Amino acid sequence: MLGKDPVCMATAAPHQMPEFATDLPTVPAWRVGGVAALALVLGYTAVWGFEQWRFEVFPGYLQASSQLVVAGREAIVETLMVDAGAEVAVGKPVAQLNDLGLERRLREQRLEVETRERDLTRLEAVRDSRIEKEVLELEDRIFDTRMRAAEFRRRAESLTAPPLANHRWPTLAHPREETPWWNPEPAPWRMDFSDRSQIRQMFNEVPAPIEPDLGRNPGPRPLADSAADQWCEQRIAELEQRLQELPEKIGKAMRIDAEQARLDFARQELALLEVEQGKLTVRAPTAGRLGLFLKQPGERVAAQEPLVQLFDEERPFLLVQIPSERVADFAPGTELELVFPGRKVGWGRVREIPPQTSATTGSNGALGTTLVDVHVTPVGALWPELPFGSQVVVRRPR
Repeated sequence: MLGKDPVCMATAAPHQMPEFATDLPTVPAWRVGGVAALALVLGYTAVWGFEQWRFEVFPGYLQASSQLVVAGREAIVETLMVDAGAEVAVGKPVAQLNDLGLERRLREQRLEVETRERDLTRLEAVRDSRIEKEVLELEDRIFDTRMRAAEFRRRAESLTAPPLANHRWPTLAHPREETPWWNPEPAPWRMDFSDRSQIRQMFNEVPAPIEPDLGRNPGPRPLADSAADQWCEQRIAELEQRLQELPEKIGKAMRIDAEQARLDFARQELALLEVEQGKLTVRAPTAGRLGLFLKQPGERVAAQEPLVQLFDEERPFLLVQIPSERVADFAPGTELELVFPGRKVGWGRVREIPPQTSATTGSNGALGTTLVDVHVTPVGALWPELPFGSQVVVRRPR
């Protein structure tokens, strides 16, 4: 038996190294998905719990600002001038009312105003004619008095002149007369100015007693001449005063002021009726979209009774209902965080808390929590455009 060569054996059978395990243990896929879902749920739960701990959440509903269009007075609806759901501008006529009694009173009042205007115009024409006539008469009397006064002064000056003032010396053409050129006897036409009756006869008037004022006309003129001049001046002053007061006196005598007052009162009554007539046309107080009409043509409406509701889509607000015991936490001016659909965040401010409330009922029919409506208006950035009635989450920090 041949012996085995160790070299040949090493060449023929190489040395074999021990084998190591290279495959790691595998985890099922469902376990990985479960762990990821659990982590996600825990994360959302943690965030939700933090938000619940940090904020109070209330539901809110997007609404459009509305305003009631009311009738201005009691009347009957004649026509509806726009359709429900139409958009209207400020001041656009919405409905026309009819009041037969008001129309009749308006016609009667207009007729009364026209009648009083004609009467006043006629009285003013008569007054002006009478004033013109009496003014002419007074001016004639003033002129006549001035002329008489001037004639009186001329005569007085000629009668009180020295004797030689009017004497003509004898010439060949005019020889000396047999009678003396100066007759000491008073002429038959000479007037005694100390007698007031002659002055009254000359002017055909009876003057008031006159106190002579010698200081006004200093000079050598006689006392009677000064008294007559003073009387003339007083008489002229009286006539001029009457001339100034004449229009007012004639107006009072003809009761022009009373007629003017009656006309002014009639015009005021007409203006009030025209204001009431304007209330028969119901107009939109603001721009917006009309809702459903509460009255139809032919129906009677009372004063300030609503006809239709007008919605202003340009001024949205949130209607939030809160428990009545939390009203103090939502005072007007309080800012709230809003979360709109799509996780869009905005801000709002409490505008008002209407006085009306609503009560909820429990499962057994008993009354539950009393809710109060809170109106929240936009503040800051514009709210996203959403259909009215959409629910919005309202959050308030604790």
